[in-house]
Formats: sequence, C-alpha cells, structure tokens
Amino acid sequence: MADADALTVAFAREHPEEVAALLARASAAEVLRVVADLPGELAPGVVARLGRTSARMVLDATDSTRVADWLSGAATEDAMSLLVQLDPGRRAEVLAEVRDRRLKRNLERLLVYPERTVGAIANPSVPRLGDGVTVGDAVRLLRRDAEQTDEPVWIVDAAGRLRGVLDFARILNARSEHTTLRDCAIVVLPLRAETSLKAAADAREWLKHAILPVVDGNNYLLGALSRQRLMAEVESSRREQGLTDGIATVAAAYIRFMASALADLLSGRRPG
Repeated sequence: MADADALTVAFAREHPEEVAALLARASAAEVLRVVADLPGELAPGVVARLGRTSARMVLDATDSTRVADWLSGAATEDAMSLLVQLDPGRRAEVLAEVRDRRLKRNLERLLVYPERTVGAIANPSVPRLGDGVTVGDAVRLLRRDAEQTDEPVWIVDAAGRLRGVLDFARILNARSEHTTLRDCAIVVLPLRAETSLKAAADAREWLKHAILPVVDGNNYLLGALSRQRLMAEVESSRREQGLTDGIATVAAAYIRFMASALADLLSGRRPG
C-alpha cells in the first residue's frame, strides 16, 4: 500500500466524519476510488457519514456481497444508516447476502421500528449465552472474550427469548461446573422495542441497571440499550423539536404579517 493510502486508512480509522467531510468536496470518481481503497471494516463508517446523494452513489456502485460484508463489520448505527439508503428491493438483496443469521435477523427486526423508538436505537451486538450452557463452559467463553466482561451478559433460551442477566456471583458460588446458566440468571424487566424513547426514559428499572435488554413482542432478545445512549437520543429529539417549533413560530409570524400587508393593500392603505 502506498504511503498516502496508509495515511488515509489511519485517518479514516480515527476520524471517519472528517474523511466524509473531505469527500463531500471531491468528484464522484474520487469518492468511489477512496472508498474502494478503504479496508472493509472502515468503509461503512465513512459511507454512513456521507451525504445522502454520495452515499447512495457509492452503494449503487458497490455489489451486494461487498455491502453485506460491510454490514457484518459495521457498528449497528452505521449498518442501519447504510440499509435505510437502499431501495426495498436492493435492501432485501443485500440482507440475503449477510452470512451471520443472527445479525441478519436483528437488522431485519430493527428496520421495522420507527424512529424515536427503543427498537430503532438498540444495540444488537451484545454478549448472550444460552441457558443450557454450563458454568464451566461459560467461564471459558467469557475468558476468551475478556474485553467484553464489563458488559452485561444476557441469558436466553433455545429460541432466543430473554431469561435474564448473568449473575457472576452465582457462577462463583455454583456447586458444580456442570450447573447450567438457567440457575445463574437474574430477572431483569426488559424494554419493549416499540416503546417510545420518552416513555423508556421513565422506566423504573433504570434505578437498578444502567443497561437494559430490548425485546420484541415474543420476548426475543433484540439487543440492549444503555441509559446514557437513551438520554442522549432524548436530548437530541428535544433539540430537534425545539428547532422545529422555533421555525414554525417564525413562519406563523411571517404569514400573519403578509396577510395583514395584503389586507392593507386591498383596502387602499399603505402597510406599515
């Protein structure tokens, strides 16, 4: 790889927003060249931050298999940003190429939830273990994924339905390493995916947990949502609503002024 390419990759890894901003001023051919040269794990972060026109151009020029590979390595919010840019037919084609069945199912489910609902912002990439896994196997799995030990580990049944959150104290105190995780789970009241962000912010379960599981109507575990992420989204919605209300107020005042001026003109008076 040339030095310039190496610098571009390093910069894109740390500052995808900056790369997208630079590409906004580049030609279509240059945008396509830069994105094509990016490693698969970095491309979605940049493309998701491009303007709608540029993002759609890149997606239209990229075959479905590669877009599916991007989804597999992308952050959830970036994957969703890419998917919503696709027409329904192409979206189905891309999802059909996703090899990870759990990821595919989660993306499909997230796509159906409206904006400003829990399901739309839930993170599907959360640690989960089956309730039939033994304590011994769970310990080995958790040691292998040691970097994720600060996250809650969710316990699900064979159908993927939520059973609770793993209680590490119960693992340590288990009588045998053959004890299954169904005996080591603490019940946590989940958030339903269709719940509005405003309603979710008032859930009493936040008093006990900083991260809550998100489920569908069948109690299938879709992912999880932290209170920090939720409140950031709520605040963002408030700012957007405030801006909308401000614009509406100005527009209403302008309409009243123009109506008054028109009435004065029609009556022969000078508007003032």
